[in-house]
Amino acid sequence: MKKNEVFLFSEKIYLIIFWGLVLIRAFFNYSLPLMDNTEARYAEIARIMTETQNWIVPHIDYGVPFLAKPPLSTWASAICINIFGDHAFFIRLPYLLLAIGIALFLSRYGKTTFKYFPGVLLLCIPEFYLHSGVVSTDVFLNLSIVLVMVSFWKFQKTENKRLWGYLIFLSLGIGLLAKGPITLILTFPPLFIWAIVHKKFEHLLKITPWISGILIILAVTLPWYILAEKKSPGFLNYFIV
Repeated sequence: MKKNEVFLFSEKIYLIIFWGLVLIRAFFNYSLPLMDNTEARYAEIARIMTETQNWIVPHIDYGVPFLAKPPLSTWASAICINIFGDHAFFIRLPYLLLAIGIALFLSRYGKTTFKYFPGVLLLCIPEFYLHSGVVSTDVFLNLSIVLVMVSFWKFQKTENKRLWGYLIFLSLGIGLLAKGPITLILTFPPLFIWAIVHKKFEHLLKITPWISGILIILAVTLPWYILAEKKSPGFLNYFIV
């Protein structure tokens, strides 16, 4: 077998493994009932959102607001319930699709010989594989962190800095709607340390589009935070303060 044929064969093997893992996860998403108690709780929040059509303030029970987390993951599950029904597979569908998207995204930007290898590696991480079939906020938070890190890497290396700079702040906005300010805690410190170690802090501080970037974050997140406070007074004090 020639070298090129070996390469193509290996690439096909990784391709088969990748989609095989996806199909196995999809099978369990369909066959396993919602798990107590965290997954079932988030699924019920999405179901109530669908039933009441209250898309601003999530509720853990009728008349009982759930103020612990922003609603991005709940919106995703609620939309699927609206379209497909409340079977466990469809409530979990956004998280599976998002996990596939993250794996393919990293495969696209991973500097490896085989295109699907980073995606296979990611799906073989037990925690990531588990959360691709669990109703929670973590996959959306993970999406935000991945986008911030890849965008930052491209921002400081490529010519088209404006696009990647804006994507950093858009990704932070997604995280603030997914799980709140913890997104900033999980992204800014490692990026700050990296910039200090590599002596790029002052340069990055100057070229980062801070004003337009902050406006992007506010445009993405502020409407929901304001509406949530109006609909449920005391939300901001509970969630942030």
